[in-house]
Amino acid sequence: MKIASSEEMPSMREFFPRIKNDLTKLTWAKNVNNAVAIQDALEATSAFNLEKLSTLHRDESTLSSRIQYSTNNKETPSAVERLTRVIKFPLWLNAVTDDMEDKDINKFLSLCTNNFPKATISIGMLHKGQTLGSKRGYSAKLVTQMKDTLTRNNVTQPVAFPVIAPIAADSLDTLPALKDVHGITDSALYMYDKRFVDYSNDYINKMKKLVNIFGKNRVYLDSYANLAYYFSMTPYKSG
Repeated sequence: MKIASSEEMPSMREFFPRIKNDLTKLTWAKNVNNAVAIQDALEATSAFNLEKLSTLHRDESTLSSRIQYSTNNKETPSAVERLTRVIKFPLWLNAVTDDMEDKDINKFLSLCTNNFPKATISIGMLHKGQTLGSKRGYSAKLVTQMKDTLTRNNVTQPVAFPVIAPIAADSLDTLPALKDVHGITDSALYMYDKRFVDYSNDYINKMKKLVNIFGKNRVYLDSYANLAYYFSMTPYKSG
């Protein structure tokens, strides 16, 4: 059953014309879950993460939101249904898949494609029971799994691939394969880190090389990854 139409839902590039298609210029606020936090985020940033939609009590037309899906949270569908009536801004539908089985991921993707065909989908690289393994970086197997999951579920709308920045930097030989996924014409990397790390010059250069491979119009940098990229004194060295 379809919940609502998303015909008026713009893309990130359309909603934020000042970035001139450079997605790395977008900033993200954390723990935005009440009216005060929303106001602070509006004054300080361009886009942010809504983690508790039920506490939102203001006009959402000026916001860009990211909804996190949980198989254990029965409020997620109803919260989404309430929000659809006012969606006139970029919407991300995010699922942390580390504890999700394939059937749950398929259910999430079905919800997205049937009800929000213009929303950006973001699903994790790991499925339930999987780990990165001893070799640092995202393996070709994980990249293929991501592509197969999206293709199997007939996903054709925008997709953002969430990857941990320093691990992504060690995946220059595998992640570029995500630039080409059957049926998807709008995809991007979403590079993040949970804490600020004093990255070595080598890591900074590899991170910038990855951004160069995808293009700034196809890479989001969240918080600490953004800081590492933009405030590093190390310029990108080609070759």
